[in-house]
Amino acid sequence: GSHEVGLHLLGGAVERGTVVLNDPRSLQRAATKAYLTELPAEVVPPLIVSRSPEVIKEWLQALGGPAVLKPVRGTRGQDVFIVEDHEPANLSQIIDVIRRDGYVMAQAFVPEGRGGDVRVLVVDGEILEVDGRAAAVARIPASGDFRSNIAAGGRPAVAEVDDDKRASVARIADQLRSDGLFFVGIDFIADQIIELNVFSPGGLGNASEQQDRDFAGQVVRAIERYVADVS
Repeated sequence: GSHEVGLHLLGGAVERGTVVLNDPRSLQRAATKAYLTELPAEVVPPLIVSRSPEVIKEWLQALGGPAVLKPVRGTRGQDVFIVEDHEPANLSQIIDVIRRDGYVMAQAFVPEGRGGDVRVLVVDGEILEVDGRAAAVARIPASGDFRSNIAAGGRPAVAEVDDDKRASVARIADQLRSDGLFFVGIDFIADQIIELNVFSPGGLGNASEQQDRDFAGQVVRAIERYVADVS
């Protein structure tokens, strides 16, 4: 598709010496939620990626608790389901709906997720901060829904970045840098990373407005420093 063509063309620009952020070669690698399987186990909930209904069902049974099922390429909260026990009556149908477009990710449900998640913006391996305030946005699900995506009816709220989240970011900072992922939106439930947003990390506007800080300007300055360092 056009996405792949764009990444291919940008890859050619990188080979000719142009700085492209995020690195298009890394975007191809981190393009799906399957990239979470490459992160340290202690910072992500238990998860599996598969197209096999049998494998997914066996994993859910071994998990023994609620799980979230979603497409590895999904966005905006589409086709995301919570499974409260290991084999509800409609589990086969849920898996079929998700795998129409490819692989399924099954992820242990983090109980704190019923209250929403927190998007933390990270630049060059470090949490984006201005004058002691971190660029982070809490996303609160709509009533009766567990999905906190703004596109799915969630609403933004002020968020604090606690020590546990900072420790999780520090744990993966070197990996983000080495993988060429300069600007990333990390979605947290408690201290667990449930998703990485590497193509178009949203939340900059909401965070800037809520915290009354120029986070966008800080991103631009970080890019300028990065380009100066590699030039």
